[in-house]
Amino acid sequence: MAGAISGMSLLSGAAAAEGDAIAGARKAIYCAYCHGSDGNPLDKAAPSLAGQDADALVNKMKLQTEALGAHELMIQAFLTGRALNDQDMNDLAAHFSRQPVRDPMQPASPKPPDK
Repeated sequence: MAGAISGMSLLSGAAAAEGDAIAGARKAIYCAYCHGSDGNPLDKAAPSLAGQDADALVNKMKLQTEALGAHELMIQAFLTGRALNDQDMNDLAAHFSRQPVRDPMQPASPKPPDK
């Protein structure tokens, strides 16, 4: 089992290394509504993609496409983007993995600051 897992890691690592971050930035428009164009979502309900390992991102995208029925908004994004092929996933992973992680925007305080 460990050999199979490490073999899968090698395959996904090689695939993610082939991603084009510039092409991924152009494709990120389909992810931006929920995850932000740089992978830093404004809504804390959406997972952050920025700064994640490219291999992990590819694996997560592959798992998500296999379970499309799980999340209606992602189904629409994938359909709008004409579904993601392996190169698309590698490009997106290359883009998002290179983005700096930002703190989500903090909501406005309901009371004025103490003086």
